Amino acid sequence: KNLGVWAKCSQIPVRGKHLDQLSQLDWTYITFNKLATAPFVYFYLRYTFGCDLIDWYLTDITVWNTLVAFPCLFLVYDFFYTPLHWALHIPSVYAYIHKHHHHQKAPSRATLDAINVHPVEFFSGRVQ
Repeated sequence: KNLGVWAKCSQIPVRGKHLDQLSQLDWTYITFNKLATAPFVYFYLRYTFGCDLIDWYLTDITVWNTLVAFPCLFLVYDFFYTPLHWALHIPSVYAYIHKHHHHQKAPSRATLDAINVHPVEFFSGRVQ
């Protein structure tokens, strides 16, 4: 399937059966993780707005604290998340925590599939 004028390439083929029906465990994890998101966002914003290290006035914005800091945010996050994700593939951990994430072979429900992970994985991916 063609993706358009700007990207003349085909879609990545699906390497597994789509998970059409979510199980009770799926819905439990999704519900728990959705409920856990609200307090996380609350405390994150509370910390952010109370932090003296963050510039809130347009006059304080510079190239260094915006254009340089923004890509650095992703680099630092990936620096910590990559080893964590690797650790989730250690067999003794994988079976209990990360395997649930991989039972969906062809995610297509956006956020619903993204938060359908074990709560330990959900929190460890957010807290870094």
